[in-house]
Amino acid sequence: MVPTPIVSVNAVKNNKTWSAFSSELPVKDDIISIYAYSDRNEMGLEENLRISFKATDAGTYNLDGKRTIYFNTVGKDVGVSDYKMDSLFSNKATVINYDRTNNFITGTFNIRFIKTFDNPANTHPDTLRFSNGNFRVQIRN
Repeated sequence: MVPTPIVSVNAVKNNKTWSAFSSELPVKDDIISIYAYSDRNEMGLEENLRISFKATDAGTYNLDGKRTIYFNTVGKDVGVSDYKMDSLFSNKATVINYDRTNNFITGTFNIRFIKTFDNPANTHPDTLRFSNGNFRVQIRN
């Protein structure tokens, strides 16, 4: 049996399995921000996903469209695409376990994004759908 990673973010992205590294989870004023990074994009680009929502315990929460974003970079600093959350989709995160004793949070998410920028033009998908997403991240206050 493979041990569960301490921190992980996984999903199905546009019908393909997707996984990312995650840093510690900062929580400020009950705003949870999950930062996920992957350098395994099929185009050779880095992927950056931030999921933000206000939560104080287990439950289902609407995602914050201003803070939930996705973008691609080259060399970790040159932006080549930007996406914003699709406001017509039911973008949600569900916190399954909010463990303050051991400083971990686990849950699921479903998000759809719309492309707002790509360089070169027309090289990135117009929409991205993260379905069946799950996360297990460490809380940092």
